[in-house]
Amino acid sequence: MSYTEFRASSLLTALVAASLLFSFGCNSSEPPLNEVEEPDADVDTGVDTGEDTALPDTSTNTDTESPYECIHSEDCDDGQVCIDATCVSNECGEPSTPPGTSVSIDGYLPEDRATYECEPEHDLVGDQQRTCLDDGSWSGNPPGCIPFKPPQTQTLFTYPSPGEVDDSIEDHVISLLDSAPAGSKIRASFYSFSRVRVANAFVDAHNRGADVEVIVNNHNVHPDGSYYAGVGVLDEELGGGLTVCNEDAEPQEAGCVSPRINHNKFILFSELQGGSDHVVMQTSANMNNPQRAEANSLVTVHGDEGLYDAYLNHWNDQKGQQIDPDYYHYVEGDYDTKVYFFPRQDGDTIVEILDEVSCDDQSRIHVNMAFFSDARTAIAERLADLDAEGCAIHVLVADRVDFESPGDAVVDALSTGNIDFAYFPHDAFDAESGMMIHSKYFLIDAPFGANQIRQQLVFTGSHNFNVSSLERNDEALLRIRDSSTHADFVVDWETLRPHATTLHP
Repeated sequence: MSYTEFRASSLLTALVAASLLFSFGCNSSEPPLNEVEEPDADVDTGVDTGEDTALPDTSTNTDTESPYECIHSEDCDDGQVCIDATCVSNECGEPSTPPGTSVSIDGYLPEDRATYECEPEHDLVGDQQRTCLDDGSWSGNPPGCIPFKPPQTQTLFTYPSPGEVDDSIEDHVISLLDSAPAGSKIRASFYSFSRVRVANAFVDAHNRGADVEVIVNNHNVHPDGSYYAGVGVLDEELGGGLTVCNEDAEPQEAGCVSPRINHNKFILFSELQGGSDHVVMQTSANMNNPQRAEANSLVTVHGDEGLYDAYLNHWNDQKGQQIDPDYYHYVEGDYDTKVYFFPRQDGDTIVEILDEVSCDDQSRIHVNMAFFSDARTAIAERLADLDAEGCAIHVLVADRVDFESPGDAVVDALSTGNIDFAYFPHDAFDAESGMMIHSKYFLIDAPFGANQIRQQLVFTGSHNFNVSSLERNDEALLRIRDSSTHADFVVDWETLRPHATTLHP
């Protein structure tokens, strides 16, 4: 019986008793108080009148306990709450911790949380957070951890000082080329290429017996028709190992597989000294002089044969020089890597990626983008939606007036909510900071994908947030899932942020 039913039953009993008492008191046949009617001797009253007969006990037994221990939690002792009319402890015990997981607890009282994490190279499957409930139990179920193997990566970032250059990426490229043994294969694809010292490193590898081929865009020529210095060295010294994308077309009006330009910036190595093989080097930097004075990024992936083959197949398509405006496709590597190749005519890959993100109080997204035009406003709007859903959004862009970047609609969309939005002014080289960015990456740390597993993802390459990168260019966008690689890129973003001018908030 519930407490409400118990109260109703008790009240009804009391009312019946009172009614009977009132009826008895008002009966006119009752004798006056001073006239006691003696019982008829012939009538058996059923009462033993012997001297030892005791009258029945009509007193109330005050020692009987109510079957209801409590009505409100205030009726219970400290540390207890009233649940179903019973006082129970409201402190949760230690939540179970399955193998491979660790848990941090902010308390053991109702509404306190237990947050689980997995060991490195494991996916957390299940409830990452559990809440202490009023009945002293933890919500949900303990999660599990499933191992995965991240790729072997190296990262590199440049930070040129005002009036100076940073050749760290160029030096790294040369060191890789110097490590390519005889008989190995080297395949490269670049948009702009003028640096002679890098060209000489390709030639040196060729002279050691490596199989070296390089593809460049068709704009690397002077007004008189001669090649830029670096391309000239490759043309003269590689023995036919240079391919210029659709060289007979007007500069910037034909890529290798796209209708506009080859904007790629990658090198493939079949093997390197020291035992590394199937190496993919992806950078945001061209091999030219202006890039030495801009902030760029580079990542090298070792030992991922599936990723290497995907890039190599794309390189072979480029060498074939068959233009396909809808060339777009993507390929997954062996170590939770993925590469997207462009151009694409329908849809937006970046928006589709962001649509796979879920937000919680730990979710964060960082963007560092050289070009962000109004043609890709849908990306900015999706970022604004994610901000409203609880993700922490941090955006850096370059102000490039000549390319209308960032566009007005992009600025409006990102100047909302709690978005951290900043830019590098067009005249940055003349400003005190002296910093300009050329990187093209975005980072995700959030529940992601069909299973909504928390992941740390890096998306980097040559792909800008503009219409050309989506629809008109040969481009590669590389996805790497690895917490340490993600952390390196976050540090780069945080290093650049103080040099930028805040737009919002």
